[in-house]
Amino acid sequence: MAVARSMRTGRIRVLTASFISMLMGGVIGLLAVPAGAVAGDLLTNGSFDTGTAGAGWSTTASGGLEVWDYSSMASYTQWTQNLATYDGPNFAELNSNEAGTLYQDVVTVPGDVLNWSLGHRARAGNFGTDVMKVLAGPGGGSGASGLTEQIPLTWDGGPIPVAGSANMPDTGAAWGVWTGSYIVPAGQTLTRFAFQAVSSASGDSSYGNFLDGIAFGHVGMTNVTVTADSPSSISASASVPSIGYVTSPATTSSDWTSEPACSVYATADSSFATPLTGVQPAGNYVTHCTGGSSGSYYVATQVDGSLTITAIPAPPPSGGGGGGGTAPETPSPSTSPSPSVSAEPSSSPPAPG
Repeated sequence: MAVARSMRTGRIRVLTASFISMLMGGVIGLLAVPAGAVAGDLLTNGSFDTGTAGAGWSTTASGGLEVWDYSSMASYTQWTQNLATYDGPNFAELNSNEAGTLYQDVVTVPGDVLNWSLGHRARAGNFGTDVMKVLAGPGGGSGASGLTEQIPLTWDGGPIPVAGSANMPDTGAAWGVWTGSYIVPAGQTLTRFAFQAVSSASGDSSYGNFLDGIAFGHVGMTNVTVTADSPSSISASASVPSIGYVTSPATTSSDWTSEPACSVYATADSSFATPLTGVQPAGNYVTHCTGGSSGSYYVATQVDGSLTITAIPAPPPSGGGGGGGTAPETPSPSTSPSPSVSAEPSSSPPAPG
């Protein structure tokens, strides 16, 4: 194991130039370098530059998380190959005292599309390739249990080296920049995002896989406001109409993996639990949109609309009963001539004169 492996502070081992001081009996202090946040990022301390360097992270490695302070170690080319960090002064090493899995849990919304990006390189300079992979799944469990491999979308702005493979290989010549996307499954409100060491060029599981500049969330997305339509008033005899939406900035249906879904709700249904359909009583209603997933747009704000249902007008009163209705017609007397009646001859003898 390299000399640098013996530099520890609790479960977080921090490599700095002051290892010389340690050899002379000094003590390595914890790093406290502020780092800028990536817009839309859900992770804490994705560049290992905040607070105690390993703040926000957990690892399966029994020796804890190992963080390098390159700003103090640029001259130690036998370790770093004199290569600058990817983001900020610090970076982490996945292969601590063993091949570990580094992870963090974040609160998520089911159906959300979350983009991720990171920088990765081998520790062994130009002498070989280190391989890692990204995992994601439900949070709250033990280590990498229940997580699934994520296949990257791009590597250094182009296709990944092996199509369909979750393995992410890089040499020590430069930082490899990887990106991907993850759709939060239904019911998953806590998501674990993890990084697992696969192999090291050195063949030593305690040596390899540098990692830096991790972002996971609505990274690289444009925030949009979705406003539910407010249809004109309808009669209580009509069915509730389909509800559309508009966005700001404007989008088209092709911009969405899954478009926002909009419905009519009772004003008392503040949780929008029961969308209404069919014929509804007269009154005022709320229109509301939910969901909407896209790799380019993130629904940052929902604006509700309204719908008014008016009462059905009363029908006119029916006729009869002296209420001003038209009386039924009385047939007029017939103007046809009465039939003539002819006298029949009498069969009795005439009276005597």
